[in-house]
Amino acid sequence: MKHLLTLLLLFAGCAAPPPPPAGGTADELRRTREEVRRLRRERDEQREELERLRKQLERQRAIVEVARSLEQIRGLPLRRPLRVRFVEAAWARQHMKRELERDAPEAYVAAYVATLARVGLLPPRYPLRKELLELMSEQVAGFYDPRAGALFVRRDMPAGELILSHEIAHALQDQSFPLQPLHGEDKDQEDRSFAVRALVEGDATLAMVDHLRRTMTLWKAFRMLPDLLEAMALDDARLKQAPAYIRESLIQPYLRGMAFVQVLHGRGGWKRVDQAFRAPPVSSEQILHPEKYLAGELPEPVTLPDLSGLLGEAVHENTLGEFGVSVLLGQTVGSSAAARAAAGWAGDRLRSYRRSDGELVLVWVTVWDSLEDARELHRALTDHLNVRYARQGAVWTSGHGVAATRMRGRRVVIVDGARDERQARAVLARCR
Repeated sequence: MKHLLTLLLLFAGCAAPPPPPAGGTADELRRTREEVRRLRRERDEQREELERLRKQLERQRAIVEVARSLEQIRGLPLRRPLRVRFVEAAWARQHMKRELERDAPEAYVAAYVATLARVGLLPPRYPLRKELLELMSEQVAGFYDPRAGALFVRRDMPAGELILSHEIAHALQDQSFPLQPLHGEDKDQEDRSFAVRALVEGDATLAMVDHLRRTMTLWKAFRMLPDLLEAMALDDARLKQAPAYIRESLIQPYLRGMAFVQVLHGRGGWKRVDQAFRAPPVSSEQILHPEKYLAGELPEPVTLPDLSGLLGEAVHENTLGEFGVSVLLGQTVGSSAAARAAAGWAGDRLRSYRRSDGELVLVWVTVWDSLEDARELHRALTDHLNVRYARQGAVWTSGHGVAATRMRGRRVVIVDGARDERQARAVLARCR
């Protein structure tokens, strides 16, 4: 009996253990591992959210500090709390797309591009809205929207304090001198729009420079170096590929605008600049030659005769100003000669018409300060037309029609795209 019990015990010890009950150790281990992974994900997400909040608080603190600095520099108070929204780059791009579509409807853009292409400032069928969106979304790190009355800042905030100081200056401007009415809604006053943008951007740029000069330390300069390099990279590649008129229209309001504001500031500090917002410049001539603004020299009004019975339906009308003339001529006669020829500008107006066969005809009347200024422009314009078209006697021909020009006193008239020489002569005779 004793041996039988021993054998039974030995047999029991060698037998396989019973299977674990359903949902036993293996399932519990798997569930435990999944729970650990879930908790780790939650921990990582919480860390990311805390880091995002920390960066946002840093940005908000920087915004408050920069706003206080600019209030002192600019002498303009924040009359109401500054609204700030942190947005993703994709949101900023979509916002700018909506603004472009609202400010520049498709039909208007098509007429504008066709007219400036006939002048020689844009390539034919240039995709203006698409290219502007690409340029602006590449460069924008933050922007102040006067319609919304808010400052929009990208979460990654490239070129941080540079952008903040410039855009907060716009907020200060808007709260004292509402920017939306200042810019106006006229789409056929390109020259006036350039002048207003130059004042607004020049003021904000000079305020930005003054803020950086007052607050800059060696350590701060070292920390801002990546921002500066990133801002330079954003500005470079696509801008170089853009047509000269687009490129210069984007850059010069900042550069020429700051030079203009510096002259005003030298005549009476920021108070003198404030006066310019109450009586803004009305032409690029006043921006390029601040002494003419200070002297109250205004453009001469230029009216165009109605030529629709002769040429067809009117398509677009605008004023290019000294800036537009200089960019146009600079493409063919060189920047120095173009600047000299454009410097005597006193006024201009252009209008395009759609011929019955679909071609566009441009009529452009310009007025100059003196007979010598008109002669200089006429010579430069002749050289410009010689480069663009084939000369045939007193006119130029191209695939889209006939171009001709005439100087009478201080007025120089250009027609481009006439059906034939006879029609071109008829247009010149009507534009007295």
